[in-house]
Amino acid sequence: MASSSLATASSPHDRTVGLAAQAMGGLSLDGNHGASFDLAIPTVLIANSYFDEVTGNIRERPMPWEGYQRASLITDTELQMLRSYTPKAVTTQGDAQKYADLFLGLMVKLSRMDALQYILVAFDDLLQKFPQTFLYLLGKDATNSPFTALSRCLGKEDDYLGLKSAKITTELLSLASTTKIEAFDFAELLVWLNRQLQSENPNVVDVTVQVLQGLLKLDNFRQVFYHHTQTMNIVIKLVRANFTSNPQMTYQLMFCLWLLSFDDEVCATINKRYDLIALLVDVAKNSAKEKIIRMVMATLKNLLVQAPQVNTPGMIVLKLPTFCDNLATRKWTDDDIKDDVDYIREELIERLQKLSTWDEYVSELESGHLSWTPAHQSDAFWKMHAAKLADDHGKLFKLLVDILHTSSDANVLSIAAHDVGEFVKHYSSGKKMVQQLGAKEKVMELMTHHNPDVKYQALVAVQTLMSHAWDQ
Repeated sequence: MASSSLATASSPHDRTVGLAAQAMGGLSLDGNHGASFDLAIPTVLIANSYFDEVTGNIRERPMPWEGYQRASLITDTELQMLRSYTPKAVTTQGDAQKYADLFLGLMVKLSRMDALQYILVAFDDLLQKFPQTFLYLLGKDATNSPFTALSRCLGKEDDYLGLKSAKITTELLSLASTTKIEAFDFAELLVWLNRQLQSENPNVVDVTVQVLQGLLKLDNFRQVFYHHTQTMNIVIKLVRANFTSNPQMTYQLMFCLWLLSFDDEVCATINKRYDLIALLVDVAKNSAKEKIIRMVMATLKNLLVQAPQVNTPGMIVLKLPTFCDNLATRKWTDDDIKDDVDYIREELIERLQKLSTWDEYVSELESGHLSWTPAHQSDAFWKMHAAKLADDHGKLFKLLVDILHTSSDANVLSIAAHDVGEFVKHYSSGKKMVQQLGAKEKVMELMTHHNPDVKYQALVAVQTLMSHAWDQ
């Protein structure tokens, strides 16, 4: 397989956010999305040199159809049609529909990989030349559904067959009515995505992510994909693995996350599950590519607009207003970036001005990103607010304990250990809560941490624990 090339895998998705949003709005032909769709334009454009090279080789490959006929695998009529087929030979919509039926039938009947590869390439070429054939195929009843034949190719142990059939399936779904999409079972596609996104071949992963971009334009698929935790975890893992080394892959993955952020439930839960805001900020800080920053800021804006109460604390703790100040000083060729940066900055500054010191501290706990803000080291703060951590059955103190148990950041751990000591020092029943929630053992464990700051803060906290009498 040829190696993946960033130079050849770039142009199809390099569009403005506005154009992408327009594409999202016009995927259905039944009017449910409220916008028209140009059938002359394929909905999934794959840009990958390996994929193009293999497709070209398959297209030019001579096929021994006579041998298939002698083995009774195809009929005389099918043989004649295959002999006469070339893309140029199909000149009418009627001919296109006849050949579409032929190719679908052969996908079901034949098993050899080379034959199926050729048929899928011919089928895709036909659909691109005669896009009205999509509508013809979508009009078939369940018994003759094109999805059945394509599903058979998707399940084959051949990377190319899976990639090509998934591409065509996605195009069909993008043009299907809401009713057909709701009835579609995405289970097999999810299994395929899960397998291909973990491929050791970077070209396979690249093309798969591009197919995923097309699928995530479907409202119904976003929810299904987001709840398929294993595959969602792989996408986040790919972002973490690529954002410092592979700009094109990072852009495509950011595009996927941006599409996901149009779902209300995703916006309300994704940061807690995947620490997404911190990841997005890291991606933007490490990228010099305008298109990547465009997708990051558009995603952050969606998170802020659709779930402000959940996502504002994390954005403030990560000092996103300051980062936006830095971005605002740069010159952008895309006005969407400037608009999104300005919106996020103004919205967060307005919310920040309304926060008290206590609110800021709670925001840190809720986000899991503790930093040495003045509140942590203020004796007056702890005298006034320590008891509040025990309110509502210790809801906030439990967040602090969770941070102790789950964070791997040395700075966060040292602050959390410090805060446990301050809580015990200034709240009479604090020591009991520390023991009941397992924080005492964790702080003692941190006394042997490799980081000297963590070790020191844990030691001070343990000394506080030992020096205060139990309040029974």
